[in-house]
Amino acid sequence: MIKRVWKPFWSFDVERTEDWLADMAGRGFSLVDLHPRRSLFIFEAGEPRNTVYQLDYKTPFTSTMQEGGWEEITRTGKWNVMANHKEDSKIRIFSTRDNVLSRNQKLMYVFVGLFIYLLLTLSFPFLFLFFSLLSGEDLSISVVGSPMWLITITVGIFLWTTIPYGAVKLYRANKRMVKIDAPEHTSEYFIRKKRTAKRYDRTKPTVTKYKFAWQYAPDRLEEWLGEMAQKGYQLVRVRMGGVRYQFVQDSEEKITYAVDYHGAQRQGYFDLHQEAGWALIYTSASMFNRWCIWAKSYEEEAPEFFSDQVSKLKHARKVTLTQVSVFAPLSLAYMGLVWLTVNTAMRDGMSSLDWYSLIIYTIVILEFSIFSIRALMYYRRMKRKVALA
Repeated sequence: MIKRVWKPFWSFDVERTEDWLADMAGRGFSLVDLHPRRSLFIFEAGEPRNTVYQLDYKTPFTSTMQEGGWEEITRTGKWNVMANHKEDSKIRIFSTRDNVLSRNQKLMYVFVGLFIYLLLTLSFPFLFLFFSLLSGEDLSISVVGSPMWLITITVGIFLWTTIPYGAVKLYRANKRMVKIDAPEHTSEYFIRKKRTAKRYDRTKPTVTKYKFAWQYAPDRLEEWLGEMAQKGYQLVRVRMGGVRYQFVQDSEEKITYAVDYHGAQRQGYFDLHQEAGWALIYTSASMFNRWCIWAKSYEEEAPEFFSDQVSKLKHARKVTLTQVSVFAPLSLAYMGLVWLTVNTAMRDGMSSLDWYSLIIYTIVILEFSIFSIRALMYYRRMKRKVALA
């Protein structure tokens, strides 16, 4: 007997989907095929069987996996499903989750962006009402009937239900999938020596400084931290989302710093750098900008965080593309609003609300443009450094 099950959003949380497939196998329904785009799972009825499943994305089925007891059930498009009939505790080989994490992180960006767009769309009427009341002008609101109201309401309910749900589901699944081996309060830890953390001496004097908008030029932050270290001030704490920096006056060690943007969290990311002797001073909690500040002590020559110059330039390109892809379109969008406001004012006259809107739009355009330009200049500097290296 063939059983077909439609399971929407299955790829948003592959670990839960794998558990569900194992439960189905325990009830006598073994997976025989998968149609990813239609979210359709096809099962064949048989004897209940203990089965462990793994869903992979853009991952080849290797001989190593086969030797570990895995068999490929189906491969459709970029997805493949593997099964292992050993007990879970006896399975020693699993494939990496990096590709799944990268895919779902990008999907999460899309869903969160759509959710922000919905919020902005919803806020426009309230902003219009607020500025109208602020300007003291007469406000008249009229509701125009339409035969499409039923479709509009249906689409609105669908969007306001699926988009927030998808964003939250992706965020929770990614967070659960990544096992981060790092101290919960990284600001309480100092330089890691021989893979052991050392707390700073609280009897020594401390200095607090602030640094804003460094994400658009992380090399400037590294230089600034290096200059502070040369003066005998070592970074021990970062607060307020990467704005507030606390240093302790201690000139006993030479310290170098690295500011890394690693986007979607990868398994083993923190272990890899900690095993190389780097200490994690700060990691951001943002789901979009995953920034880390690393520190390492040295004696003669400052160590490099990246293994080669190509990786360094690739990192700079990723940072620049991320920042420009966000702020450049927003700048253009606000320029369009300025053009629309000016055209309306030329036709109907300039009101107080129009003046308020133009001032706000201009400030936002300047701010977003500066962010984009700083990111482009950062990539240009790094390209020159790599060429001279």
